[in-house]
Amino acid sequence: KPTGGDENARKLLAKWPPSWAKADAKLTDKDIAAHNLFVLGGPGVNKFAARIADKLPVKFGKGSFTIGGKVYDQPTNCVKFIHPNPLNPGKYVMVHAFNDAAAFARNRFFGLGSESAWKFRTGDCVVLGVRPEQRKWGVAAGAPAFEEVHYVFDSNWRPAGAKPVGELAARFSTAQILRLRADAMREATGADAGIIGGYTARHVRWRDSLPAGPVTLHDLATCDALPKYVMVGEVSGATLAGLAARASASTVLADEREPAYAEGGFLPIKDIDPKKTYRVAMDYGGTAYGANYRKMPKLFYFTSPEEFLAGKHVTLPVRKLRQIPLQVAEAVAAYIGKRKKVAPRAVCFDLTEYLSDPQANRFGAFDWLHLGADVAWERASGRKVADRYVMSLGLAEAGGPKLAPPRKNSRHFLDGDLTTAEGPLSFGFAGLDKKLPVAVTVGIRRLAVAAEGKTFALAADPSAEGVVGRGVLLDVRLANKGKKDVTGLVALSPRTMRRINGSIWPAGRRGAAKTWYCGLRQAIGQYRKPPVHQNAVLLLSRGPAPRLSRLSVKGAGYNFGLVAVHRPVSVKAGETLSLPVLFLFVNKPAKAEAIDLAAVLEAIKDRVMPAGG
Repeated sequence: KPTGGDENARKLLAKWPPSWAKADAKLTDKDIAAHNLFVLGGPGVNKFAARIADKLPVKFGKGSFTIGGKVYDQPTNCVKFIHPNPLNPGKYVMVHAFNDAAAFARNRFFGLGSESAWKFRTGDCVVLGVRPEQRKWGVAAGAPAFEEVHYVFDSNWRPAGAKPVGELAARFSTAQILRLRADAMREATGADAGIIGGYTARHVRWRDSLPAGPVTLHDLATCDALPKYVMVGEVSGATLAGLAARASASTVLADEREPAYAEGGFLPIKDIDPKKTYRVAMDYGGTAYGANYRKMPKLFYFTSPEEFLAGKHVTLPVRKLRQIPLQVAEAVAAYIGKRKKVAPRAVCFDLTEYLSDPQANRFGAFDWLHLGADVAWERASGRKVADRYVMSLGLAEAGGPKLAPPRKNSRHFLDGDLTTAEGPLSFGFAGLDKKLPVAVTVGIRRLAVAAEGKTFALAADPSAEGVVGRGVLLDVRLANKGKKDVTGLVALSPRTMRRINGSIWPAGRRGAAKTWYCGLRQAIGQYRKPPVHQNAVLLLSRGPAPRLSRLSVKGAGYNFGLVAVHRPVSVKAGETLSLPVLFLFVNKPAKAEAIDLAAVLEAIKDRVMPAGG
């Protein structure tokens, strides 16, 4: 543990080292010879780190450190890395260092206080406390307050070479990285199709995005914790159509794919012949087999694919399957290198993908208004957590096509910080491509919820005693000034993907409860105990709330991948539709029973439902 640095730094770091840690000044030659060492603190505070600093791959300066030419100089930046001990190469040092002791302590030492050797399976070197680029529109696979940057050292224990293989024209999201991989695998193998079966699980996914600009093989290789190799095989056209429909990303028939990089991503793909055999390239997730286990014998022996397929109740859709000695990252590097510069491939006709990234993708059947709402939830601990939701309105004339090619001037983005905005906000669909005569106004009203025992009511004074929650009511009104009915949908999207199951609240046995509200909720507290904090974003309704449908990305897993919830809307000619949206949080008082959010909503119903409309 460190004993150097100034008195203020030592005070801030007092709770960081474990009780069994040995002081740097008391470390002996015998310790160095016998043990692998966790070194807590860089050369500015740890005396042992100062002894070996010039032999380490991470170079330290005042308030910064450098890895392979990349300088990390933000106060929150910290690093952990493993390296042979320069004083005893037969053992290792695992160094933890930071730029600013106050920022390091304020963020609970970024979880490094309970470090153990096995955690270094997360990479040779990990930079923590990096503030990510937060997307304002769409739903990210992950958007933590801080992200990590992983490095893999070369055979000389130095950062890998940083020579770019090409350039990314824009930021690539997780979904766009998967599409890039599918394109690259198909091209590298000369296959008819590239298939990415599913998202990489979070615990082995190191990056959720790639920034615009030069990109290296190291960047591509460290998207995931584990290397992936390309698989090749043969499938029937019928099987290929099914695989592509279920895949998280796919590219089919190389000769027709180049329009993929055009504005809007309108892809004229040939019909797949169900009886023809196609060659496919895929990652591990695309190689599913089928088995009717209810009809199979309890013990089913086989020693070859042929014996497996001889079983009556098993199927193997991909034939002649083999792994080739090509990593997916290498295929992507070659693909980028050939083109020098690549842009994300846009998607059209897929509502889930569109709402995941409405700036990059298209859904041409509707004209769109995307209303962004920044909110701050206050936890029971007093900590405020910034959050963001997007309400998306897609409209078209009644009876229009359900799918349509992309169009220019079909989207508008309207931003509002609900912590400061006074409103009203307004927008006219007549200015978009379809020229729909629909005017949208958004009134904003803030409210506070007070509790007296088990009784709840809106508080006239937000600072009054007994306030247990706060909220914002958006009174969204759609006025159809035309002579034709307008139909479409309204969707609510969180900032990041959520659990698919249990996402809609409230939910009854069959997935819907007969209430006047429905939307998304988060509950925070100890396992199997009443929550101490709840927040919700709810669409309100004068009668029973229409059932919400879920939009989830393909291949994301059972507990991850929710992009949005949505329901249909219809505005008759000459009429106005009210779509109230309530943002609300409540906290359990320290010495009181847990708060029933449903009871709170029933108590304030008459006060939050806008009049008219």
